[in-house]
Amino acid sequence: MRVAVIQLNSQNDWHANFAAAEAQIKAAAATGATYALLPENFAFFGSEDDKRAHGGEISAAATAFLAHAAKEYVITITGGGFPIAASSGKFYNSALTFAPDGKLVHQYDKLHLFDVSPGDSVSYRESATTESGQGELSLIALPPFAFGMTICYDVRFAALYRKYAQLGANVLCVPAAFTELTGRAHWQTLLRARAIENTCYVLAAAQVGAHGKRQTYGHSMVIDPWGEIVAEITSETPGFCIADLAIERVDDVRRRMPSLYHDRRRI
Repeated sequence: MRVAVIQLNSQNDWHANFAAAEAQIKAAAATGATYALLPENFAFFGSEDDKRAHGGEISAAATAFLAHAAKEYVITITGGGFPIAASSGKFYNSALTFAPDGKLVHQYDKLHLFDVSPGDSVSYRESATTESGQGELSLIALPPFAFGMTICYDVRFAALYRKYAQLGANVLCVPAAFTELTGRAHWQTLLRARAIENTCYVLAAAQVGAHGKRQTYGHSMVIDPWGEIVAEITSETPGFCIADLAIERVDDVRRRMPSLYHDRRRI
């Protein structure tokens, strides 16, 4: 199965963001990719005030865009986190997956919210506008693979990924907008750890560059179940990278290193 992880430099103009994303999706599909992962904030990367004011419009536009692009390029697409209205009056940070027929097949609402002051002169308070996800975890079936979806800050919470692996996931997805500071320190280490400890592929699609006062790290990548980086965007620019996933690779690693099955807390 050929997959594409897409790297973007999204801003606060969602129409321009959709055009940039579509160009990458079209190019990835032309290589034979049957699945594409867009990063967190692919639709909109602006202020919390703008999100409050325009969240409903962004949500409707992003959902329509993803359905169109999936059908137009005959590819399964996950749009990394964008605002979906919650009953509380806030928004969920949701990743929606659309099948090649343009139909919605999966929604994941981000569990762990980024309320952090990491030391880059910016304080992040995602909970000001965002509600933590409440739904049950479920997998995206793309036989012979089963995908577990997460978003950005989730990657620091290993139990979430182990739960997905116990549910049967062999691919773990991390659409993200990692800060430059935390990305340089932790991005690759965290992603490789999630792959190694769960003997799963990890697909990580990132934002890159400047977004107003924010700076993101990029380095979108695909990691195999042994923890090897098999594809990576090393340039600090938008683009995509391609990897061919093999179920035989998952089976081989799990035979040689059956740690997932040795977990005494397995449920």
